[in-house]
Order: sequence, then structure tokens, then C-alpha cells
Amino acid sequence: MQDDHVLLCIGQARSGTTWLSENLRRTGQFFMPPIKELNYFSTLLYSGEKSALERVIFGADRPEPERGDFVNLDAPRWRHFAALIGAAVDGGMRTRDLRAIDWMWTYLREPTSFDAYRALLRLGRPRVTVDCSPEYFILPRHMIEAIREALPRAKVVALLRDPMDRLLSHLTLSAAEASMAEAMTIEDWRNFFAAPHSSPALRHVWAHCYADYHVAEWTRAFGPDFHAFAFEDLVERPADLIKAVCDFAGVDRPDLPVYDQAHAKVNEAAGAKITLSPECASAVRVALAAINTGKAKRLPPHHPELHGLSDC
Repeated sequence: MQDDHVLLCIGQARSGTTWLSENLRRTGQFFMPPIKELNYFSTLLYSGEKSALERVIFGADRPEPERGDFVNLDAPRWRHFAALIGAAVDGGMRTRDLRAIDWMWTYLREPTSFDAYRALLRLGRPRVTVDCSPEYFILPRHMIEAIREALPRAKVVALLRDPMDRLLSHLTLSAAEASMAEAMTIEDWRNFFAAPHSSPALRHVWAHCYADYHVAEWTRAFGPDFHAFAFEDLVERPADLIKAVCDFAGVDRPDLPVYDQAHAKVNEAAGAKITLSPECASAVRVALAAINTGKAKRLPPHHPELHGLSDC
């Protein structure tokens, strides 16, 4: 098996990647790293002129991520490593526990690079490693192309969700940090679409709204090795979705029921739900459609579709 045999599970935030990760783990057909959202490639972004879309999403003055030993200095992940050791001791040092410790130690001590990433994939042999990191979905083109070049045998699955349902779920999760009211008026939505990078929480919500653009970027680089699945399929036909992902990854289909508890988690968001009137819903759907026309890269961060609407 080649070093680049990996299944990248990406997608819009609040679209079911946690559910997908848990059910792939239960199949026993994949190697699942002890970290669910590795976000390894997000630390490999290198400096360069931002695209028009990146300026819209992140703002012109967004600082570039640092290179090098960033991951190794991540204190929470060192604590996670210590917890793995403790669990292994308590559990009798089972093989799978030792494998997780070996993986985590390799991950922590090696500077972030594609070579180091391939070393992690080797630790997953003979199984296909699953890297479930939804944030990869919004990586810029040059990073997606670099992944394709470095890992030519990699396959990518993405989970997508109805734009309105996803946006409300994401905003609900981010409401406290974004200082949003539970009930959003037309004016609130005008402000959101006019200044989407006014806070880190809103920047993140906004970036994941560009579904069509990001799907096109991944399809451009990976072609038939990229496949998108709908959140609605997860809800209506969960077992079929898991089988389809296994078929796409080239592994045996599982003979297990799906894990409904993880499915329930997908539909939860901390705090009170953000609500909006039918008039607001209509205006927001128009704006979301406008940024998913296939021409999102050329759209400014202010959307005239929300002009002239009366207050809810």
C-alpha cells in the first residue's frame, strides 16, 4: 500500500462530519487517528497573495498561519497524549491503545510537513487512514493543489447541507461569541451579509456558506476522487451513506447498524436556537443562493439582494 492511501472527510460545518467519523470508526475497516479533527493541512498554509474570495471571507488583513512546529506546541494535544497513556495503562495496554500512542507521539514530535503526514499514514497500515477535518473544505486553491500533488492516491468525501438549515445551526453554535440575538431581524441579516468578517465567529460561519465554490475547487483538483454527500441522505438513509463511503474508499462494507446517538449530536447546537420570520427566511435564502451561483469568487461581501426589505 502506498503512503498516501487516505480518506479525507471534509465538509461544511454543522453537516454531520462527527456522525460520519464515528460510524466509520465502528466499521472496523479504517484506521482512525486518536484526534478526530486533525486539521493538519490548515497549519501548512504558506504565504502568498490572497484570492478575491479569501479577502471576502477572511478580510484583507488576516494574518498568515505560522509554519513549522505549530502543532507540536499545541498544549491541549499534549494533554490528550497523556490521557491516551493513562487509558492504555488502565485498559491493560491493548494493541490498539499502543498503536494510538505511537501515532500520537509521531504526530507531536515531528514538524508539520507532507513527509511527516505520510509517516502518520504509514502507521495506519494496512487500513486506510481517515482524516476527518471539516475545515479542509474551505482551504484555498493552492493548498488543495498541494495536497493533491503530495497525496495523489488520496480520496475526499464532503458532507453538504441545505444552506439555510446549516447557516442557522452554525450561527446558533456561534451565537455567544458573535453576540447575536436569538431572533434575527432583517437588519441583523443585512449586517451579517454586509460585514461577515466583523468577528472571528462570523468569519468562520461566512466561509462555510460558499458551498458551490469550495466544491468546485476540490472537484477541480481531485476529479473522480472527490465525492459529495448530502446531509439529507445522512438523515433519511444513514446506512446507505456509510456503505457508499466505504465503496468509494475501496474497503469492505460494514454489517453494522449506524450509530444513532452520533446522528442526534449532529442536530444539536449549544444555546437557544436562532429563529427568523418567513420574510427573513426568504431574504436570507436569496442571499445564500446569490453566493452559490458558481461565481462567488467575484461577489463583493455586500449583497444588494437584501436591500429594500421591510423589517420583520
